[in-house]
Amino acid sequence: MSQYAIGQRYARALYMSAQQSGELEAVYADMQELNGLIASIPELSGFVNNPLFSLPQREKIINKLFQGKVHPLTMKFINFLNQKERLYCLDEIVVAFDEIYLKFHGQIRAVIQTALPLTEDQKQSIVDKLSQKSGRKVLAQWNINRSLIGGFRVIIEGKLYDYSFNYQLEQFKQHIFSTSASL
Repeated sequence: MSQYAIGQRYARALYMSAQQSGELEAVYADMQELNGLIASIPELSGFVNNPLFSLPQREKIINKLFQGKVHPLTMKFINFLNQKERLYCLDEIVVAFDEIYLKFHGQIRAVIQTALPLTEDQKQSIVDKLSQKSGRKVLAQWNINRSLIGGFRVIIEGKLYDYSFNYQLEQFKQHIFSTSASL
């Protein structure tokens, strides 16, 4: 079974458990914090992926790192992953948990790249159109990508929607070549 599939399965189980116990918001906050820690501290990622630590060693380190800093359900879940030797899937689980949470709350994340900074009105207009198309509230992360020349790109759920000037030029070029080849 792939890490992605394992991550999805464990994330669903944690989501359902947190929802049933009424601790969903606290666990979600912990998962967001873990996501940030995994991304910003390479040693943490190295630890969860290191097979040289024994289960008791890992448990001791986990308890030192997280005891009293995360919700008890989150702590129990991390220790459960350790016992099942699935700690290496923690980053996939965190990402999958976020996706599940957002889906059930009618939200979606989008990365939007623009060539130049936009005004708040322009940003809101793009977010409104994306929300209308997706049927969900869009949580946008804005990036400047000067190589786009103009326009913007949107990445939602792993799909790229390219409305950049570069893309339009490339499409035009392909159209011209395909038209001239048929003459």
